[in-house]
Amino acid sequence: MGSSERRVPMRSLEGMKDAEYQPGKGQAAREAMTSLEIINLGCKVNQSEGRVLARRLASLGFDVADRWEKPRVTVINACAVTAASEAKARKEVARARGRGSSMVVLTGCLAGMGIERWREESRPDAVVPQKGKEDLPERLAESLIPADLRKRRADRALPVGSRAKAFIKAQDGCGHPCSYCVVPALRGGPVSFPAERIIGEARRCLEEGAGELILCGINLGAWGDGKGGRLDRLASLMLRLGGGFRLRLSSIDPQDLDEDLLDGLREIGRLCPHFHIPLQSGSDRVLRAMERGYGSDDYLYLIEEIRRRWNDCAVTTDVIVGFPGESEADFNDTLELLREIRPSRVHVFRYSPRPGTKAAKMSGQVSEAVKRERAAEVSCLATTLSVEYADSQAGKELELLVERSSPFGVYGTTGNYLKALIPGVSAETGALLSGRVERSEEGLLVMNAASSAMKSASV
Repeated sequence: MGSSERRVPMRSLEGMKDAEYQPGKGQAAREAMTSLEIINLGCKVNQSEGRVLARRLASLGFDVADRWEKPRVTVINACAVTAASEAKARKEVARARGRGSSMVVLTGCLAGMGIERWREESRPDAVVPQKGKEDLPERLAESLIPADLRKRRADRALPVGSRAKAFIKAQDGCGHPCSYCVVPALRGGPVSFPAERIIGEARRCLEEGAGELILCGINLGAWGDGKGGRLDRLASLMLRLGGGFRLRLSSIDPQDLDEDLLDGLREIGRLCPHFHIPLQSGSDRVLRAMERGYGSDDYLYLIEEIRRRWNDCAVTTDVIVGFPGESEADFNDTLELLREIRPSRVHVFRYSPRPGTKAAKMSGQVSEAVKRERAAEVSCLATTLSVEYADSQAGKELELLVERSSPFGVYGTTGNYLKALIPGVSAETGALLSGRVERSEEGLLVMNAASSAMKSASV
């Protein structure tokens, strides 16, 4: 086995340095050894952490990309929320091996669920739990990148991923764990990051070309500055950066959104008219078993208050089907509430037991066949509601964030979280364009470029 194929001990990245770089191979071979890809799986917080990892790895000398044909190093930043997300991570480990990656590193929440499990099963070269993710770039660089190459590349700009939107992590951890969720055990209690740190990251992302900043956190609605300032205060400070960008909020739990916070957010002009409010179930009995901290009436009232302040605001949500003890009547309550609130998008998850959670030990576990049937029924309803919402946008003036260009025009996302196309227009990724909705084709908006405002590069 050649030096470039040597495997790394599961628990450590030590002992690699001497064999990884041979000075006599020349510059091209030397730089080919620095190819690294980051595969981000799961929530928006993971996406934000992945972007920060990519920036730091690039500055330490790696050639970072979303995908390489044959990467030197593959970092899988994995999610632990469901069994499906765990299975996806295993597939990525196997895929990286199949494409010839000589070092596969698993990190993120999933990496905290037992190094020994991964040693015996999927066998990545290194497992770095969430708490060790901060040190990962330096550990990799010290082991793989010659010191002089690290120095030459220290000021490089971020070369990976879509520059259109950037996830800004404002908060971590959770203070009200649900009975089915393993994340609080892996990330700990709630921590709000200082506004200065968040704004600094936002400024860097704007300099990298982002046209939309997405504030995210495990428990985003609980963000506070310790002086009484809440999420609306943070959003206002971010928008003082200037430039033609827009701001979107990631998922916020219902119990964290009260009328005072809604009123404060309503005053922010560049905030996207879109709220993602997880429902999980429309059954009060199931919500109590989930320990969600609210009932179906509370949720319905919150959605009404949002729509009273933002006309035609998009509301998206999450639903879990097949929670232990969920009866047919409970499931029908969920369908009925979805019909009443009419979200523009629903992410549906089949419940899967996670190690160490209360729900994993509950009686009344629902069969996989029933979970599949219920998930399919929610998805069918969700598709209908999504198309109806998109159809209702005809004739309206919306703002599009350009995420992709083609010979036919530009594609992207509107402020109210719909996919859209403006034909016959060209623009840079990250640009914000205004247009009038001509029609909807199965949920995709087709717009005319009534006017356009290219995003300012100044920040």
